[in-house]
Amino acid sequence: MKAFLSAMWILLIAVVMTGCEDDVDFDANNRTVDVELDNAELVALGVIQATLIPHIYLPTYDFLDASDLPLAGQPSGYQHGCVNAPIPEENKFALATYTYTRDAGQEHRSGDRVSVDYSYCDLGDGYLRNGRISIRYVAINGLNSTFQQSDTETCLAALSSDYPGALSFEYTSDAVRLRNVAETVVIEAINLVEQETEPGEDTPPPVYEVVDSDVVSRFARAIVTRHVRPENEPENAVTSVSGDQIYLLQNREYERVACQQYERILSAAINDLNVMVDDMSITLNGTVTLSEGSSNLVDYTNAIRDSDFTVSLRQGNLQEVFTLRGFSLSEAYSLTQGSYTMNMSGEISSPAIGGTGFINTNSTLSGLYANGLPTAGIFTLLGRDLEQIAIIASEDQVRLNIDLNGDSDGNARPDTDEVLFTTWNDLLNRDFQQVP
Repeated sequence: MKAFLSAMWILLIAVVMTGCEDDVDFDANNRTVDVELDNAELVALGVIQATLIPHIYLPTYDFLDASDLPLAGQPSGYQHGCVNAPIPEENKFALATYTYTRDAGQEHRSGDRVSVDYSYCDLGDGYLRNGRISIRYVAINGLNSTFQQSDTETCLAALSSDYPGALSFEYTSDAVRLRNVAETVVIEAINLVEQETEPGEDTPPPVYEVVDSDVVSRFARAIVTRHVRPENEPENAVTSVSGDQIYLLQNREYERVACQQYERILSAAINDLNVMVDDMSITLNGTVTLSEGSSNLVDYTNAIRDSDFTVSLRQGNLQEVFTLRGFSLSEAYSLTQGSYTMNMSGEISSPAIGGTGFINTNSTLSGLYANGLPTAGIFTLLGRDLEQIAIIASEDQVRLNIDLNGDSDGNARPDTDEVLFTTWNDLLNRDFQQVP
């Protein structure tokens, strides 16, 4: 694994991977969805049911390592007794069975595996789960292969493994700086000098004093650790966040190392993974490439990457199956803000929408976890001959911009012919403005 030197790397990957509105293949010949005014809401509902609803409710990311166990410290093979629920089959029990190859807090490796089998399992949130997800670790990037808070010693060990032979320096100071002098680099540890001022005087510019220094060749690679001065260290300091800071010096420049940063890429075999939400049953089947990561253990990303799978929905007497191909969905979310952003793209096929279309995010979706569905952003279903439905989310409504006849003005782009105003609830409850 190589060190992640930019705390925004994962977030950039998430945006680049699926923010592809400028790269849509408008000449694709396999799109067959015929967009009409009286089917536009039904098609939009199908897109939502195949993409947003499974992502919100299915437990795809709930168990990625042993730290996600509902009861900490349990061995592989642990069977968790779920909330009692009506079980229609004899000799069945409300259980979730967890297996894994690494204990929580251990360094994970490519090839590690985790799995969970749900049987009529309600984990206390009111959603009944069934089915199996089996995950194999494909790759781990970044310095933090435990996916938990990394201390200075662990981070330095990982960094030294990535850069064998690198010089090592440690200082206790307010800051470090570099000076290029001829064929050398001078590393200086500096402290802020306190300055007295009289009432009413302007605050003078900061003055620093050099408290330690080292000189290395301009070709040198070095790992520099700056320990916070004890009188300045905050409580519960975290390495490279609010406590010790580690830098990598190379090519006469240095960058701060993100010790907490990681990204794990996973291959997930999903068999009849199902969740019941009120009267709606959602089931996913397929082999999906997942990724999950963080730069600081506060802001996270997860993603489905270029995967093929099916989503089945049953609600009352209605049962629909959606096939997604080359589908990608990336989400970035913040634990402190309770908010998320999302992009997605890929091919969707189903009789429920009248054939095959292409889904794409035109403007990044965003919202609050408490609300579930997005409250801002635009995603589009592109049908045949440039016909399309643009689904535009806002705080209090959902607008559908509908193109019934594709490119009518010769600019090789869809044109809006009709506009419908609705809400997420109306769409999900099939309370349509236009009766199909």
